Amino acid sequence: MTDSRTLLAEYAQHGAEEAFSRLVSRYIDMVYSTAHRLMDGDRHRAEEVAQTVFIDLAMQARTLSPEVMLGGWLHRHTCYVAAHAWRADRRRRFHERQAVEMNALEGHREQDPEVIAPILDEAVNRLGEVDRRAILLRFFEQLDFRAVGAALGSNEDAARMRVNRALEKLRLQLQRRGMSTTAAALSQALAALAAHAAQTAPAGLAATISTAAAIKSAAVSITFTTTKALAMTAIQKFLVAGTLTVAVATALYQGHQTSNLRAELASLRESNSERIRQLERENEAANRKLLGVNEENARARNDATELARLRAELARLRIQEQERVRQSSAGQPASDIPAPPKGLVGELPTAAWTDAGFGTPEATLKTRGWSVLNGNRERFSESVAITDGARKLIEDMIVKMAEASTDPDKERLVKEAVANKWGAEEAMLMPMMAQNQDKGFTGYRIVSQQTPSADEMILEVETEMASAPAQRETLRLARFGNDWKVVIDEEAVRGGGK
Repeated sequence: MTDSRTLLAEYAQHGAEEAFSRLVSRYIDMVYSTAHRLMDGDRHRAEEVAQTVFIDLAMQARTLSPEVMLGGWLHRHTCYVAAHAWRADRRRRFHERQAVEMNALEGHREQDPEVIAPILDEAVNRLGEVDRRAILLRFFEQLDFRAVGAALGSNEDAARMRVNRALEKLRLQLQRRGMSTTAAALSQALAALAAHAAQTAPAGLAATISTAAAIKSAAVSITFTTTKALAMTAIQKFLVAGTLTVAVATALYQGHQTSNLRAELASLRESNSERIRQLERENEAANRKLLGVNEENARARNDATELARLRAELARLRIQEQERVRQSSAGQPASDIPAPPKGLVGELPTAAWTDAGFGTPEATLKTRGWSVLNGNRERFSESVAITDGARKLIEDMIVKMAEASTDPDKERLVKEAVANKWGAEEAMLMPMMAQNQDKGFTGYRIVSQQTPSADEMILEVETEMASAPAQRETLRLARFGNDWKVVIDEEAVRGGGK
């Protein structure tokens, strides 16, 4: 580092072109590599950026502090020049790289280092002066911690802590941009850049830049030179004229390049506009298709609701016929046609769940919920009406579950179930009790109600829970004599209904 400052001081004080050429040779690969990454691998534009950076160094050499960290100054100025070069089409490039930035650091081992490099360069450039110098010395100039400490005016341990703090600030900065990573991952990514992403400057670029910088520096001092024109020899005047010619030719060339770039930018904008219009047309077509799908889904839901109503009606008629036959065989007269039940849409919290009997649909729901909270098998059994086909299906399911069990006490459990006469009702009650213990029932919310007849009601009910989303089910209730019960048929069992 001291040698670099010495060379810069020789050039600034005495105009030593050899000293400046040595500085260019020392830092050309770092500057060109950074420019190459920031210009997305465009070799020609990277060369232009590198040339501009060293020309600016030659111009500002006399104004730089003697204590300047030349590597850090060059990296920061390279980022500035590259950003200025891209500013005209920055918006377009931002949207194209947005998706890459979100996951580039998290998967940097799989990503191409050339994709990650511009993100890290921009982030490093936003760090404070001391932190940026520490990162550049450690990773970009590949110095060990002892050399980093010497360059920063501290010792090895202090340099290690400084680099670690800089990595943490870099991680937080990237996190605010939506990229999650760790300080260790950043360290590996920066090391990978130093090992794999460095671009060697083209042959002859250092000599070209040294000459261009000397010419540019000479052009800046042209006013001072003009005041001595009368005292010059013919040869000196010829050299000044040649210098001016080269400077003018360079300006014309840069103007031509700028014109070409503007034309290219206009072409890209036109191409992007056409692409945007095409995407808008495709989006409109997709929205029309989505609207058609939504309409078909709505019709399907209506058909499913009507099918559920018809199934409930069929089940109610079957069970009603069974009850009529049973009452006829017992010599009991058939009851008169009762009045239709009242509406139930609304909230039914667990505080209202009581043993309220089965005289109304609301009382049946309360008793059903109360039996689940208290584990009352008898009242739960009275709250449901299971068809013969549904009971057979449930009992077959119980047998298959017992046979498939890997519990070492399987035989004991089977005997216990037989002794307690566990059947279809218990097979429905036990999972509901377990769900209540795990998630905590807080009440029913009756979403909708259909009343096909005075003896039938179809409810859409949400069971609300303390630690889980509400669970919706369709309950079909029918009147049997003076009692209302939840009907469980074969379709309800196959569909997972309760």
